[in-house]
Amino acid sequence: MRVTSAMFMLFFAAYMAVAADTIPMDVKLGLWETTSTHTSAGAPPIPQEMLDRLTPEQRAKFEERMKGRSGQPKAETHRSCLTKEKLEKYFLFEDDKEMHCTRNILSATARKIDAKLDCSNATGIKMNGTIKVDSPDPETANGTIHMTSSGGGNSMNIDLTFKSKWLSSSCGNVE
Repeated sequence: MRVTSAMFMLFFAAYMAVAADTIPMDVKLGLWETTSTHTSAGAPPIPQEMLDRLTPEQRAKFEERMKGRSGQPKAETHRSCLTKEKLEKYFLFEDDKEMHCTRNILSATARKIDAKLDCSNATGIKMNGTIKVDSPDPETANGTIHMTSSGGGNSMNIDLTFKSKWLSSSCGNVE
């Protein structure tokens, strides 16, 4: 399973949601650039009914592709626009209809967040992990995320580190 920018945004959303429930993180709104490195180990949790729909050839190809990606670090850099609306709506999981998550804040200040996240969905997939974020100033944020996901007889670990820096109060055409 490849951790895409969308998945990273889920993790970043989890961090921001944790922050929004407590003392707000003291970060600037606007254009941010994030560089992340992640590794994954194991097989992605896919519901059995989805696996059953694959032909034996498709399943073998899928499993081989997953083995090839497991454990290899992958780096990504992307830009995103952090707006007040995203902080108030999207980052509070209001748009997430499939995963139901419980957040446990271990500690929170305007500069640091340590939290646990436990999620599940109707197909039996479960995900849990830890999120640690440090924002030494309003223009930078660094963190680590460790997630374990299980379901469909598979289990996968994902470890991610990220460094984010604020670029501008104007996002231009970046969403």
